[in-house]
Amino acid sequence: MILNALLTVALAQGPAPALDFSGVRLFWRVHDLLVLDREPPPELWDSLFATPGYAALEARERRRARITRAIQLAFRPSEQPAADSVVQAGGWVAGIIPHLRKIPGHRRQLDSIVARWEAGPPWAAAALASARQYLPASAWQGLATPSVSFLFFAPDGRGYPALTVADLLHTLTTSDPERFFAHEFHHFYRHKLSREGSAPAGPFSDLVDLLVNTEFEGVADQLDKRWVPGASDQELLRLFPDSSRRAYYRNYRAEFAAAGRWLAAVDSVLVLAPEPGDTVIARIRRLRDALPDGGRVLGAYMAATIERLGGRAVLVSVVGNSGAFWAAYQEAATACAPACPMLSLAAMQVLRRLLK
Repeated sequence: MILNALLTVALAQGPAPALDFSGVRLFWRVHDLLVLDREPPPELWDSLFATPGYAALEARERRRARITRAIQLAFRPSEQPAADSVVQAGGWVAGIIPHLRKIPGHRRQLDSIVARWEAGPPWAAAALASARQYLPASAWQGLATPSVSFLFFAPDGRGYPALTVADLLHTLTTSDPERFFAHEFHHFYRHKLSREGSAPAGPFSDLVDLLVNTEFEGVADQLDKRWVPGASDQELLRLFPDSSRRAYYRNYRAEFAAAGRWLAAVDSVLVLAPEPGDTVIARIRRLRDALPDGGRVLGAYMAATIERLGGRAVLVSVVGNSGAFWAAYQEAATACAPACPMLSLAAMQVLRRLLK
């Protein structure tokens, strides 16, 4: 009986994820030339961006030129004055240069972790099991285990439909790799459930993207960030000695507490949407630029509220259906009103049309 139970668990979990480190190995070849103030030949850059992780990142986000420039600025001695100017000016490239500069100092640890994880990642089975707690069985039964491609690009990861992409340094320094990969694996499987078609053309595409992203990231955040809203400053300091990482989680905590303000901002745009014009388009763009993490934190608040008041089964039932996610939150918020902020009836009517 015990043997049968163990076999059942093993079959449910499936094989361990296939891990790819080719992007890491080619990154070091690029790095080792740049620190000598030598520009890597074009074919080496092409080989780097042909590795699975970098290729997936480029196919989805079109960041090759910016990643290439950031790597050059981070490591080539003659580029240091230009790098300092870029960092001071801000922007996406400026944001990843400090992360890239930290990588060489961890090279021995990174090489060691590659060797260990190639023999079998210790976090894989638990991460898969955690991700599936927030997914209906139809999302993962009969599907392949997500593959993971490691690279260096930013303190982040991506759960694409065909591949999970993870920055190896970020994975090394994160407080809990199991939670990190549970989040990314959730994205991988959630893509299989998506009920949204193409976002409508015109002024509403940015708004629909935000509404969908609240569900997409908000549910996944229950796997790795649900502890953040209640974390003390002392706990954040212990977990994240790096001040920039700590600042991110402090800001996450603050924006979670301010969810009512952001829900009101979404409401104010939705009620204007039936009459598109320059004013509405401008409001949508301002909301897109202002909403923290593209709606992630608001979505985390909504997901936590749905689970707290309706139970996990209700939350799981709306994964992949963003319209149903917003409706489930509205129902949960109605049950705890006025303590829980909620959308107006007019806003919900517009939302249902946008996410039908």
